[in-house]
Amino acid sequence: MNATILKQIVYFFAAFLVAAGFSFTFGAPNALASFTVSISTDGNGTISGIVSGIPPTIIPATTSASVPVGNGKSASFFFSAQSGYEIADVLVDGSSVGTPANYLFPSSTTGTPTLSVSFALIGPYTITASAGANGSISPSGAVLVDVVDTQIFAIVPSAGFSVADVLVDGASVGAVTSYMFPAFSSGTTDHTISVSFAQNIYTITASAGANGSMSPSGAVSVNGTANQAFSITPASGFSVADVLVDGASVGAVTSYTFTNVLADHTIAVSFAATTHTITASADANGSVSPSGAVAVNEGTDQAFTITAVNGYHIADVLVDGVSVGAVGSHTFTNVIADHTISATFAANQTSGGGGGGGYALPPQGRSTAPTPVVTPPVTPPVVVVPPVVVAPVAETPVVVIPEVLTSTLALGARGGDVIALQNRLIAEGLLHTSATGYFGPFTESAVKAYQVKYGIPALGIVGPLTRAEFLKPVGHDAPVNTALVVNTSAATPAVEETVAAEGATDALASLEPAVAPDAEFATAAVVDARTDGGGSVLAATAMAFSNTVDAAVNVVTKIVTALFSFWK
Repeated sequence: MNATILKQIVYFFAAFLVAAGFSFTFGAPNALASFTVSISTDGNGTISGIVSGIPPTIIPATTSASVPVGNGKSASFFFSAQSGYEIADVLVDGSSVGTPANYLFPSSTTGTPTLSVSFALIGPYTITASAGANGSISPSGAVLVDVVDTQIFAIVPSAGFSVADVLVDGASVGAVTSYMFPAFSSGTTDHTISVSFAQNIYTITASAGANGSMSPSGAVSVNGTANQAFSITPASGFSVADVLVDGASVGAVTSYTFTNVLADHTIAVSFAATTHTITASADANGSVSPSGAVAVNEGTDQAFTITAVNGYHIADVLVDGVSVGAVGSHTFTNVIADHTISATFAANQTSGGGGGGGYALPPQGRSTAPTPVVTPPVTPPVVVVPPVVVAPVAETPVVVIPEVLTSTLALGARGGDVIALQNRLIAEGLLHTSATGYFGPFTESAVKAYQVKYGIPALGIVGPLTRAEFLKPVGHDAPVNTALVVNTSAATPAVEETVAAEGATDALASLEPAVAPDAEFATAAVVDARTDGGGSVLAATAMAFSNTVDAAVNVVTKIVTALFSFWK
């Protein structure tokens, strides 16, 4: 290896050590120096160097110095700018050599050369910042930044959106909401930053308890800032008990809407049976059971039983203020609203006279209206009432109760058929006494109520039509035909039964104006005295003849005429 190559190796090694921060102690200048270099800077950077030789002479970083270089040696100088600066120009002996990072004075140099270096601030660089839809970045656009400064960008998504990704110089740095560019001490190139956003998806969990539903239900996905409505439907007979939104009650609502959804939510609904109140009341002479405010679930039935105290009977029953008659029971079916039921009662009335007590007569059996004067066209016959012979009663009578009614029954009838009749009327809730086997006024009133209920002319006589109806189940459905309700005070039982069996309502209707109310009362009194088993014949006879004979004759005449016209 020749000396020149060795010197170059040592030179570059020494320069490396100086650059690495090593310092050297060098002795007095060589007296045989061939030239001296004067070095200087503008203060924004330094010059360091190395003079060749063994060992080499190291020149530490400085802003100015005079460096002697010995005969046959060379000197190399290196330029270093402060942070934020760069080399602006290098002058050798006053002439620019550009902006090199170092300069070499060869061993052939003579005299006193000069080396001057100037530095300048590094110019700002540009960061281009952009954001996609549904969000923003700040600052944005073309942002000028000095290399000695840092630059922070803030990223803000719109409501209902989030950061999807951030790209710096085209490379992802993740879904961050801020990013900082550092200071660049030695300068840098321009940069870019861009951000994209994505729609947020939230979940509303909807659930419904038993006896109802919610729509939609389950896990419902909702875009951020969107609205979501829920409808609530109770099952038949039920209503909404409460609705909880995120665990807090919003009341018994049937719909709810989440607006501007920005988070997950829950909605839950519970249901309860719908109840209605039936207010049942009775006056002091009887009762309605159950009574008071009776709670009834919607869609169900509720039955009420009406009972009079001893010595009283049902006068009327009002349902929601409308009379349903003197019924012993009433059932509200498929209840969908509040109702009222009230019962009134009346004292049982008995006919007076004689040594024996008579039975109670129905209210329509009496009349206080004056008897009209009727002039008969013929001389009234003499009416003779034969004596009534009361047969001795066997000590142990045998009464046969048939399963099917086979005979016509009317006021005053007795026997097993009457018991069967009364048992059916009791089962229908129309007769509120025990089965006695005697067809009295209470039984007659119950028969009329039965006939009205099942669309039979309400004559109080059990004829073929009524007996046929008894073959059907208790309480079966049958619309009431009010057109068949006729004036039963206008005919005798024989005529009524004919009308009931044959449907000849026109013939019966023609009798209505002709019969005086007192004549009907007298006839009923005679029947009562003859058939009640304990009444006085004399008393009954006196009651019968208390009415005018003319009225009785007129009744007979009208009846015969009506029957003749009908059968003709």
